[in-house]
Amino acid sequence: MAAVACDNNLTPKPSGYFRIDMPEKSYSPLPDNYPFSCMIPDYSVISKVADTTGISWYNLDFKQFNATIFFTFYKMDTALTAYVDASHDFAYQHISKASAINRNIINAPDKHVNGMMYIIHGSQTASTTQFFLTDSVNYFLRGALYFNNYPNNDSLSPVINFINEDIFTLIDSFHWK
Repeated sequence: MAAVACDNNLTPKPSGYFRIDMPEKSYSPLPDNYPFSCMIPDYSVISKVADTTGISWYNLDFKQFNATIFFTFYKMDTALTAYVDASHDFAYQHISKASAINRNIINAPDKHVNGMMYIIHGSQTASTTQFFLTDSVNYFLRGALYFNNYPNNDSLSPVINFINEDIFTLIDSFHWK
């Protein structure tokens, strides 16, 4: 039995990725039982993970994208610099895989909200966006975006950009209770 083909020119097909349909942007206020307030996306689910004296952990899950923003909330009991330095260290743990880390200062004095946002560039960084918010005296909130799969941030960039817009909205609407 013989195989016959009309053309001997073989052309490899380029790699492709699944189409990712983004939901329409819509936001709702965070439920009242949290120590801060902000707008969160309607296509996300927030949950309290754990609570100890002075520290609480929350997850904002984006199930459609297999992504989570992990929050740690502190009632500060030491100097502000300890919390800021720890957040900086967490962001810069990705430096070995990062091609760049951009820092953006967050300053909303009318709401007593200050902080820093780290945008971590690189095709294989585990976290692409991290931030912290503080009133500089009593409260400190740290957030980090992670995807629950092997990092391939080149193909995830549309989703990363989409969720980063949600993080900007969260930060812009943020205030302490």
